[in-house]
Amino acid sequence: MTIPDGATVSTLHAIRFERRYATPLDDLWAAISDPEQVAVWMEYPTLLEPVVGGRVLIDFAPEDPLDGIVSAAEPNRVLAYTWGESLIKWELSPDEQGSQLVFSHFGVRPEFLTGLCAGWQCFLDNLAAHLAGEPFIDRFEELHHQYKRELDV
Repeated sequence: MTIPDGATVSTLHAIRFERRYATPLDDLWAAISDPEQVAVWMEYPTLLEPVVGGRVLIDFAPEDPLDGIVSAAEPNRVLAYTWGESLIKWELSPDEQGSQLVFSHFGVRPEFLTGLCAGWQCFLDNLAAHLAGEPFIDRFEELHHQYKRELDV
């Protein structure tokens, strides 16, 4: 394939996790859409307006916050927003044990893949602990090494 002069081609990835929680949909929805709860389990200051067109800001560092706009907000069903140059989507459904969550992060650049896989797994582990009233366990370094080894990037 010949690339035209001035064109660029990029590879982007998607990350997807499925989780089940022994909690009602209302509680799971609140945990992912209420900025105070998100700030607890993400462990970073959070601004989240869970309405279409609402603002999202996760303040990872004063010089590097992630800013976005909510593109879908259907209580107890779906929350989606831009995340820098990518898209985050939370899909909720009832489950025989409580709730099911399908989390997706679309448009991940290769250089961020292992860190984001490890980071999102940690955040989702924290979310589970938050919903269960349990302490958080920081496994980022361990998971980052594991993803780096498994994904070979």
